[in-house]
Amino acid sequence: MLLSPTSSVSLRTGKDAFEQGELPPNNPPGFWRSWIIFFGLLVVIMSIWSLATPLFSGPDEPVQVVKAAAVARGEWLGKADRSEPAAFRIVKVPYTYAQAVLENITSCYADHPVIPAGCAPELVANGKVVAAPTYVGRYPPLYYAIVGLPAKAINSTAGLYLMRLLSAFLAAAVVALSFACVIRWSTNPMLIGGVALAMSPMVLYTASIVNPSGLEIALAITCWTAAIVLGVEHRSNPPPGLVITLVGSASLLCLIRGLSPLWVLIIGVTILVLTSPTERRMLLRKPYVKVGASVVVACALLATAWIIWAGSLQVAPVGLPVPSNLGTFRIFQIALSRSSAYLAEAVGTFGDLWTKAPGITYIIWYVCLALAVAAALTVATVARKQRQGIALVLVITLSILLPAVLSTSRAHIDGIVWQGRDGLPLYVGIPLLAAATSSFSKSPKPKPTRAWTSIVLPLILGALAIGQLAAYGGTLRRFMVGTAGPLDFLESVKGGWSPPVPAAVLLCLFLASLVVWVRVGTKAVIWQSLHNRYSNWEGAEIDRTSVFSQPSGRHRRGSHRKNTAHYWVSSSSPSNRRHAQRRYGLQWQATNIDEGNEE
Repeated sequence: MLLSPTSSVSLRTGKDAFEQGELPPNNPPGFWRSWIIFFGLLVVIMSIWSLATPLFSGPDEPVQVVKAAAVARGEWLGKADRSEPAAFRIVKVPYTYAQAVLENITSCYADHPVIPAGCAPELVANGKVVAAPTYVGRYPPLYYAIVGLPAKAINSTAGLYLMRLLSAFLAAAVVALSFACVIRWSTNPMLIGGVALAMSPMVLYTASIVNPSGLEIALAITCWTAAIVLGVEHRSNPPPGLVITLVGSASLLCLIRGLSPLWVLIIGVTILVLTSPTERRMLLRKPYVKVGASVVVACALLATAWIIWAGSLQVAPVGLPVPSNLGTFRIFQIALSRSSAYLAEAVGTFGDLWTKAPGITYIIWYVCLALAVAAALTVATVARKQRQGIALVLVITLSILLPAVLSTSRAHIDGIVWQGRDGLPLYVGIPLLAAATSSFSKSPKPKPTRAWTSIVLPLILGALAIGQLAAYGGTLRRFMVGTAGPLDFLESVKGGWSPPVPAAVLLCLFLASLVVWVRVGTKAVIWQSLHNRYSNWEGAEIDRTSVFSQPSGRHRRGSHRKNTAHYWVSSSSPSNRRHAQRRYGLQWQATNIDEGNEE
């Protein structure tokens, strides 16, 4: 087939097509390349967090370390301790991992924020196996089996830091999936900001210590993100990769902590709210959706069986005491009045409940969250996004009522033990749903405006980065010199604590990581836009048979097919069209074709 000189089919370079908004000059980062970029960045940030706090200083970290070391050594449940409440179990672990529990080495500065962490005795490297109590011994073993691996071969502080780094590694790998999911399968530019807002300083801190809450929150962020992208943008024909991401994160989330199956159930209900009955039926017609749903249900049943058999919901009775003569409704009122405290703890309360983030961190997160929710509810009303608005109101209501209900149910036994980090797997759904609803465009594929990519999003990410830096610096100062110490916490004080890496180096690394974070987060919206353009170009339904005659059987074989640019670029196969663009830098544009010039 030859082109007539009078034909209105024009041959243009890929650069020209990109400048007119039709095609990106090169393929944007795909799913796995996006994952690698965000994974590497998050691993650095979380690892720097893990070095900024003393070993065993995290919430429940001493007993969590004991549990991890025991599970890795094959002792999943331990023995009952008759002298302690039902939550306690006795396990055997090397002394290095049990020292903090047996000697209570953090007691000199825990609950005393003015006292630096340098008052604690030094850790001893001792491989002697001893019996140690833990009140998390009944928890599901999956997280501990991975994080506790260093305890099988290392009996020193290096093993403890490796535990922390493994925990950060797992959380970073999971959260990076949420960014890759948004870049690859979402068309909503607001979701990048939503994921960043969901990652409060408490999320990064909890992921950097030995505590299953970090991995649980990370899995919840990814599960919420994938569920929202599916329920809002791919309600009838979801990409298999998106379904795999949702199924994998939901299945693993079920197996982490005692309340984890409840969070998966709430996410599933949210998907039902976001979709109509017809769309649900269309989803269930997909074989891979049916298989994925079956896998999640199986994991939920397995997790529930362990929780009931092992008694994973039993906790240490160390919560806010409740008088025995206090009625249920009054207890509920007390628990409900603590909602503001739970929100503050979800933003940033480190080490113990007395180590709070600086005020600037709370202001930034409260303002950003309030603006996001207000914008989402306004758009849901004006743009008639009723399902998304109902889902957002439902999650907000559950975030307020559910902690109070759960605390009230066992208040006479354990006290009010709820903390903000316990509800973070639910709370993170609020900024993500708000971001998904805030896109005012009525188009199913909204495009990012120049103001959003160049001004608004960098401003949001920059403000969040300032809040993260303030929280990190405040936490470092608290442990090094105490809250009553000098503002210049790099100065040595009596009884002060020093991290394993100089504090000045840690601060510089953290600042540099945040700068890169803002830059990469802004670029992610551009990558998302390029993916949408590329997908639209590939999926455009062009009647190419009216422009080009198909090659004969003889021309479909051999060197003619390999060397004829116009065949490749006009092919109905996406891979052939990509080959034409990459090899020849060409794209066909057909307008006002005269049938007489087709041959």
